[in-house]
Amino acid sequence: MQQLLMDDPAELGGYQLLGRLGQGGMGVVYIGRGPQGDVVALKVVRPQYASDSEFRRRFMREVRVAQGITGPGLVKIVAADTDAAQPWLATEYIAGPTLSDAVIRHGPLEAPAWAGVAHQLGTALRTVHEAGIIHRDLKPANVLLSRAGPRLIDFGIARTHNDSALTNVGQAVGTIGYMAPEYLTTATADERADLFAFGAVLAYAATGRHPFGQGPWEQVQYRSVHEPPDLTGVAPQTADLLAALLDKNPYRRPPLHAVLREIPAPDPSRAWLPASILADVAAAAEGLLHLKAPRSTQRIDPHPGPPQTHTPTELASASPPPTLWKRLKDAFDGK
Repeated sequence: MQQLLMDDPAELGGYQLLGRLGQGGMGVVYIGRGPQGDVVALKVVRPQYASDSEFRRRFMREVRVAQGITGPGLVKIVAADTDAAQPWLATEYIAGPTLSDAVIRHGPLEAPAWAGVAHQLGTALRTVHEAGIIHRDLKPANVLLSRAGPRLIDFGIARTHNDSALTNVGQAVGTIGYMAPEYLTTATADERADLFAFGAVLAYAATGRHPFGQGPWEQVQYRSVHEPPDLTGVAPQTADLLAALLDKNPYRRPPLHAVLREIPAPDPSRAWLPASILADVAAAAEGLLHLKAPRSTQRIDPHPGPPQTHTPTELASASPPPTLWKRLKDAFDGK
């Protein structure tokens, strides 16, 4: 979590904002606390996009899509206001690292943990597909690891079978390296594109490497379309399953029910996540107990002016740590 900026609101929809969890080109995600002490993640649309009727329609659809699916491995929406000057939605807050952060910190998952994540994530994805929804941006950063297992998040570019795509014709939206070849070449996709992304996420969890490498996005995109994934070091049976999910031909990818038969379900009576990740989950949960609303004097000015003589040196020179998405982007680009 990062400090709030001076331009950030202190309260939104009855939730007191405590800090920033992340940001993107279209919005900011905050951590907030409700009047009953419940902690949530609030996604808020930036003002310049809130006035865009097409973008607002897309955000309304995101809320509708997320509210329409519930089940194990999915994060619940607890509140939303799509008519606000700055539309927002609040979801339950999951204490724990993303899959990408866990792999960066602790390395690839060992077999029991990998199988547990694979089976529960696959079950959640099957629930999404049974609701008639395509996620379209399944990636390690959109998988949270909790004590109960993985949670699939961020339906910002998901759509139902009956929805027309809100992107321009010929324009694919997603994350290079996890987007299916047919989606990259035609900007159209169905559940089989999610199967490709599912295989890429599981390959990353097993190896700690992006399955189609790093470097300029054009090179990664080319490898995704034309070259086999890097499954070096993966056990043969698991490698065969991943290779099938990552088949360039979408019609050859196995359906989820067949994939789940090949992956043993985790034993609910035993802890199957490694102790190092469980320690991160526990630390995140403990951190929630100590969260306090920041004082305005502690906030960071996003547009700092010339240094002032009365400003303490330590505050003038302090800077927030790089966000997770920035670290991942640098890692992806080989920096």
